[in-house]
Amino acid sequence: MAQALPLQYMQSASGLDNLVVTALAQDDKGRLWIGTENGLYLHDGSRIARADPEALPLADRQITKLMPATRGGLWVGTAEALWLRQDGRFTEVTDQGRPLPVGLGQTLALTATGDLLVLSRGRVKLVRAAMVASAATTPAPVSLQAEPALPSEVEAELTNLGLQSILMGREGTLWMGCGEALCQWQQGRLAQWKAKQGLPPTLWSSLLQARDGSIWARSRARIMRLPPGGQHFEALTPAELSLGTVHPQMPMAEDGLGRILTLEDGGLLRWDGSRWERFGRSNGLEVAGGVHAILVDRDREVWLGTAGRGLARWSGYDHWSNWTMGQGLPDAEVWRFMRDSSGRFWLGTGSGLAQTSGGAGTGVRLQMHPIAGTAHQVGSVVEDEQHQLWMATFKGEVLRRDERSGQWRRVVAGLPVIYQLLPRPDGTLWAATHGGLYEIRRDHAGQAVARRIEAERSVLGGDAAISNMCHDEAGRLWLATSAGLLLQLPGQGFTRPRVHGLPSEATAVWPLACGRHQRVYFATRDGGLWRMAPDATGDWYAERVRAQALGRRNIQSLLEDRRGWLWVATDGGLLVTDGERWRRFDPSEGLVWGDCNQNALYEDQDGDIWVGTSQGASRISQPEELLAPANLALHIASVRRAQETPDPALPWQANWSELPLAIHWRVPVFANREGLRVWYRLRGQSDEWAVTSNQEVSFAALPEGEYSFEAWAENLDLGQRSATVSFSFQILPPWWRSQWARLGYAALMACLVMAAHRWRVRRLMHRQTELERLVRERTQALEASHEQMRQQALTDGLTGALNRRAIMATAERELARARRSGPPVMLVLLDIDHFKRVNDRHGHPAGDAVLQAVVTCLQADIREYDALGRYGGEEFLLVLPGLSCATAAGRQRVEHLCCLVAQHPFALEDGTQLTVTCSMGAVDSTQAEGSAELKPLIDLADQALYRAKQQGRNRVVFVSAAEAQPRLG
Repeated sequence: MAQALPLQYMQSASGLDNLVVTALAQDDKGRLWIGTENGLYLHDGSRIARADPEALPLADRQITKLMPATRGGLWVGTAEALWLRQDGRFTEVTDQGRPLPVGLGQTLALTATGDLLVLSRGRVKLVRAAMVASAATTPAPVSLQAEPALPSEVEAELTNLGLQSILMGREGTLWMGCGEALCQWQQGRLAQWKAKQGLPPTLWSSLLQARDGSIWARSRARIMRLPPGGQHFEALTPAELSLGTVHPQMPMAEDGLGRILTLEDGGLLRWDGSRWERFGRSNGLEVAGGVHAILVDRDREVWLGTAGRGLARWSGYDHWSNWTMGQGLPDAEVWRFMRDSSGRFWLGTGSGLAQTSGGAGTGVRLQMHPIAGTAHQVGSVVEDEQHQLWMATFKGEVLRRDERSGQWRRVVAGLPVIYQLLPRPDGTLWAATHGGLYEIRRDHAGQAVARRIEAERSVLGGDAAISNMCHDEAGRLWLATSAGLLLQLPGQGFTRPRVHGLPSEATAVWPLACGRHQRVYFATRDGGLWRMAPDATGDWYAERVRAQALGRRNIQSLLEDRRGWLWVATDGGLLVTDGERWRRFDPSEGLVWGDCNQNALYEDQDGDIWVGTSQGASRISQPEELLAPANLALHIASVRRAQETPDPALPWQANWSELPLAIHWRVPVFANREGLRVWYRLRGQSDEWAVTSNQEVSFAALPEGEYSFEAWAENLDLGQRSATVSFSFQILPPWWRSQWARLGYAALMACLVMAAHRWRVRRLMHRQTELERLVRERTQALEASHEQMRQQALTDGLTGALNRRAIMATAERELARARRSGPPVMLVLLDIDHFKRVNDRHGHPAGDAVLQAVVTCLQADIREYDALGRYGGEEFLLVLPGLSCATAAGRQRVEHLCCLVAQHPFALEDGTQLTVTCSMGAVDSTQAEGSAELKPLIDLADQALYRAKQQGRNRVVFVSAAEAQPRLG
């Protein structure tokens, strides 16, 4: 029997109301889009929800194709029309006023420039990326127009042939299934691939270009491949390819290891480079009417859209293989693994042994065979130095394998529960049992006999359970017992080791593992995980290993592998650490079952890791890739207060209200959801971080003030955290607490006091009022004079921007704030292009007017806490707190300012409209590690500005970290 696939099916209970999945796509935020026969759905990691608006025509709910678009959009093909979904808005694509119906199959393709190719009504249409960008920035709904993608004479020829599929190759070649051949459009020429090129006549409905450049073609009954640079297709059709069921589409996809996936009746095919592997009902794969869509996501996991069983997620796709009783194990409980010197692999289960027929690294071809005569729970299986195989059971029996007959024969019985057998150099076996340590040796007649080792009992002060044993690199034997650690030095007796750091030498230990560099790991009954090693003097020191992902789970097995990684099997999943970061695996990540068994961790000859659980066995292939960072990101999905729904990407200003402000976020991660939590705070209300497992937080009746909501996600099981996202907003005071209302209260109070005392203090109040007026006027005059002097000292007299001294002081201040663990700050040097040409052609007054207009244009667009100053001549310096060259938001903000100047015409005094451009060089404080000075950053920005000039002006050049560090260092 083959392996059991770690599949998770998402159906109605998960929010997917229609179980015929026709299309799949993943957007740039990691969210999964699901097209069905009745509607569009979105899977954000936590739930699946309907995503098509009710206003769409009923016929347009039959989704036929999905494809990510530029600028975060999504192309949605339906049986009646083609739509662009962007920022929650659906825009229809038309062809001369007519809808563009999109059929099932391979009917959409993206070019290298982001243009969309559409196969509709037998013709290939083009939707330009520039139109998509325009639609994204236009508030009002717009119409997207398609145009012919091919010359009219070529289009006519292809229409006569009949088109079934399209594929845009990475080299710019357009492949098409045309008639019963393949058509290739390249560099203005149309060529057909037919039988002469090894391609049998049939309808080629699915095309794929693999990462190696090969072209794959799929029809109902054939699979063909064109090698990179080849001129002749090779047939790779698997034997007995059964497609008796009519499939409207035959998807193909390439996984992270370069293997090709496609469907067959009742299952899935995978090409591993030399042969086809089949997955079907025997592997636990239920596809009902077939697989209509295959998606390999950005974390290299595989999603299958089925016809009738909903959406299936193949978790742990690249690494995990599972076996249960359905795949040949004699029992679901798996306790032990061992590969003998002959290459045979043995599994000890709750009902005897199983043996595999495949060697290390054989993947899904590994077969399980129960071994007759071994029906009890297997606690241990070992091979001694004479290559004799031994097995022990929890029933207290020891069995030996007769190599001539292959039979297992019982040689010892009546012992306590046996947890482990350990071959000794003298040919004996030691058995760790629930009732102490036993030695098994042959007597003078060759019969195996067992005796209790009394030396161990005397050291421990009585009987104790011994769970497992291991030798460290120095040959010392360590034993984990219910009465504490026990040590035997080579050639000596037993002793209790003195271990500094342990609360008690009699602390019960279970389990134990020996690692590299004389490290010993063990767990104590209080749930603690400990690492122990000797110092230079030979004294032993233990320290507790802290792992948030471990939580309060019980540790069942420990293993340090050849990489020095520590594996921890628990009753709630499997954990691994490379010494720096932890990661936990459960069934959502590919583990066959979360309840791992004791002493059931094993490293195979090829480095694969085997895990035994109460519901089967798991094998982890290429475990060195398991700690590769996952894509963990938090996105603010929506902000809502009653009917107000501000854009989370933009600052917001709102009047005070007693209604709650709700902020909703999404973390598109599809595995280890229980380890996910979100830290957040509302600066302006509190600087303390709060933590939640929810996806929304509400703030009721916020008082007036400026706020910044910040949040980041942490997944303890993945050992990762996301970047921090923020949303800034301002709450204006209620009318009765506004400045005008307060002035009114003060005025009313003054009037009442004056009316009550007017008859007594009229003259005094008159003189006091007069004196206050004189003082106020004098004070106002002095303040106005002071403000005028301050402005003259800080601002440039011509443009009104900060002068060089003021802007440099501002930059120093923001850089100091960034160095105090604050947000980054970006410095941008701006120079007006060809400014001398303006002075020469229009005169210096015109040049002064251009400088003033550029400053006015920029000041109107920058944020209130940004700063703009004249650096010298036509050069200006922008100080942009909170932005970084390394983020898309920072780069887009600076490029927007550059475009703003170029798109803004300036009117001269004579009515002439003058357009100027500018060049910018940008650097940020994160590139100033090791430097406490502003000048190196200004020099980098100036060099970037110089490169912007060299590259043609009217552009921004960002300083990268790679080029910043050598110059700053």
